[in-house]
Amino acid sequence: MKQFNYFRPQHIGEAINLLEQLPEVRILAGGTDIVIHLREGKATPQNVVDISGLAELTEIDICENEVSLGSMVTFTQVMEHPLIKEEFACLSDACAAAGSPQIRNQGTIGGNIVNASPAADSVPALVALGARIVIKSARGTEEAKVEDILTGVGRHSLAKNQLLISIKIPRVVDRQISSFTKLARRNALTIARMSMAAVLRLGETGIITRAGISLGAVAPNPFPLTGVEEYLMGKGLTPEVIGTSVEKIAQVVQQKLGERASAVYKNEAIRGIANQTFAKLQVKLEGGRIG
Repeated sequence: MKQFNYFRPQHIGEAINLLEQLPEVRILAGGTDIVIHLREGKATPQNVVDISGLAELTEIDICENEVSLGSMVTFTQVMEHPLIKEEFACLSDACAAAGSPQIRNQGTIGGNIVNASPAADSVPALVALGARIVIKSARGTEEAKVEDILTGVGRHSLAKNQLLISIKIPRVVDRQISSFTKLARRNALTIARMSMAAVLRLGETGIITRAGISLGAVAPNPFPLTGVEEYLMGKGLTPEVIGTSVEKIAQVVQQKLGERASAVYKNEAIRGIANQTFAKLQVKLEGGRIG
């Protein structure tokens, strides 16, 4: 392991100042990825800023119109939170599917975003929920959609002096149901081979007024299926609508994968994943549930 300078700020302002001043800096949050990369020599920063001591980044704030997750909130915190399980089941289920109990206890939502893995478990759910991230630097605070900062495998658009502070998820007055499905070699203990999150907002008559559909482990980063979302708008969740949606999703996967080695397998598997995801939504719809 290459030697580096280690800093452990005591508040967000100090962390921002360090990021502004230090060259070749990496942020240490939960450490489930970067510690391994440091040991293996895949990451060789001159300076490491450890934000794990910033208690304000570990909080879940419930407001009338939104839920705010501090960037250091762990997968376990999310999956065990009663309101998140009730209102944002796809995110709770995605966090429950993330690795082993040790990984869930240590891994953070913010780290899962900025690591920019194609198979990041929480990101498809956040994208489908319309989540936004709050970014802070010495120049001020700004917001962006989760998917808008992801620029490739292991890459994002945040500057080295910017710190992801929190993730905001909108709450809704209307009924909303959601689901998450992950395909992996071994349940819960491996990286997703493909995942899907779906969020439907429903009017009083059961007509879809907003749809959020996203895929993981298909492209360099999780992404929304805008065409499928637009198709679902104004429709009911009927077998015919589900069937058409599944085929549209399969077409997107085929286009994204092209001639990739995994294409044959994933082109077939996506129909099962999509059907399973919609089946969960149907169960909730018929049972009068939310979340």
